[in-house]
Amino acid sequence: MVSGGGAMHLNDSLGKCKVIQFVCNLHEQASTIAAEAYARVTNNLGVAIVTTGPGGTNALTGVAGAWL
Repeated sequence: MVSGGGAMHLNDSLGKCKVIQFVCNLHEQASTIAAEAYARVTNNLGVAIVTTGPGGTNALTGVAGAWL
């Protein structure tokens, strides 16, 4: 999860949720690569939440890498 204006309502809700475990990262690319690694290692769903605009384009590298 990377905080940003476009996703702050989701980040706030995750922070209040006691059931969902979340990890904060400093860059969107790190979030998507970490989500992929988590999914591959645990065989569970990995999710990355990033903000809108540049955050979405920064996440594309990790998303593309997950398809390879």
